[in-house]
Amino acid sequence: MNAGENQRLKLFLPADIDTVVGDTLEIFYESLTSAVTPLRYNIVTVADKGRSYHLKWVYTAQPGDKDFPLSIRYYDDFGNLVGQADTTVRVQEKAVSPPANVNILCLGASCTAGGEWVTEVQRRLCGTGGSPEGLGLTNITFIGSCGRKPARFEAYGGWTWNSYLANASASPNAWVYVLSGMKTDPATQHSVWADSNHNQWQLETLDAEGDRLKFKPYPPPAGKPTPLPPEGVLTWVSGGADSDAIRYAGTQPEKGNPFWSVSRNAVSFGEYLARNKIEGGIDLCLIGLGGNDIFCQKDREVSGADFTAILRSAKTFLDALHAEFPRCRVVISSLQLPDVDGYGENYDCKTPISNAFALKNAIIDMGAAYQGLAASPEYSSYVGYVNLACQYDGRNGGRFQERPASQRSPVREPICINALHPSKDGYMMIADAWYRKIIASLNQQ
Repeated sequence: MNAGENQRLKLFLPADIDTVVGDTLEIFYESLTSAVTPLRYNIVTVADKGRSYHLKWVYTAQPGDKDFPLSIRYYDDFGNLVGQADTTVRVQEKAVSPPANVNILCLGASCTAGGEWVTEVQRRLCGTGGSPEGLGLTNITFIGSCGRKPARFEAYGGWTWNSYLANASASPNAWVYVLSGMKTDPATQHSVWADSNHNQWQLETLDAEGDRLKFKPYPPPAGKPTPLPPEGVLTWVSGGADSDAIRYAGTQPEKGNPFWSVSRNAVSFGEYLARNKIEGGIDLCLIGLGGNDIFCQKDREVSGADFTAILRSAKTFLDALHAEFPRCRVVISSLQLPDVDGYGENYDCKTPISNAFALKNAIIDMGAAYQGLAASPEYSSYVGYVNLACQYDGRNGGRFQERPASQRSPVREPICINALHPSKDGYMMIADAWYRKIIASLNQQ
């Protein structure tokens, strides 16, 4: 819960957190709050199980363990309680293979588009061996038109809730095929570039193997944007660590909404399944969206992010899916809270997103809004919520580079170079959180 009116520190834990017998759950104290220096407080964890360290609380569920309450309290140097967050740890038994096939659809934006966490979740559920050891379950299929079997999904960099509701031809984003100036450093993601017509574009996705880069209009247009010239040069405007011009020889519009039905002029999940030759329906849908929805609010400080429109779009999507597949369960996730330096690396100070404190507040508030949606009478029967932030080690989950500590110092130190996209290790943390929630959902089937 958020801190009470007499407490000065904003904290957020979800109403409950799932864990699985034999799995190690970690709750990271720095990821519960938008406080600039949360470790300056005396952090006390109250629980019947687990161990508390200076950065995290750790618990490995054992056979026979039951659900229990967990309280994390922050005190100042004078012993005053300045923040408290409470939750219930739900202990799940390891799942067994479902009697009939379960189709799982993972849906998201750039943090899903690489397929890292989807691949690891599929391995933990259906694979054998490895670390953590896979469960070897059968009758579970990850569906989608992106990625490779057996870990398919639907995810596109820069997409929002509205992207999955829009007409298939409406995507303003475009790939460019690079002749010179290819970008491979993750620090260049979200940098801004100008075309020969002086229109600005934000670098969204790097595809080194295909010698191509994906750009989206910047800032997001109110109407139909002017397309990229079919060939030419993109010159650096701001952000990132590489300002060398990009010379390209062709463009390709981004694939449109995979769920759009031209004949119905609306979203149709049934047509989507038929078009992709997917047998059965959609039994479980895992959704990781919202970051780009916040980032698109260019006209205000992100600390004042308005979630009304975001929730309206989310509900429209949920209503459409539920109408076609009423037995489908849905889980919506929060975003993780990344390292502060990543914002400075990717965004100039003139951009509201560079205000890491404000953005962290917006991410925490959006997580609370998602939890409220999932708990509402209209959606609680089939929508759940998972909080990735508290299970994500923002201190070590990001992408880092060794750089000089200062211009005149020979000492080198790690600095985060990407505001939102984790390292491979960070994606594994996200996969673990999803794994626990999927087990809970399978146990409810």
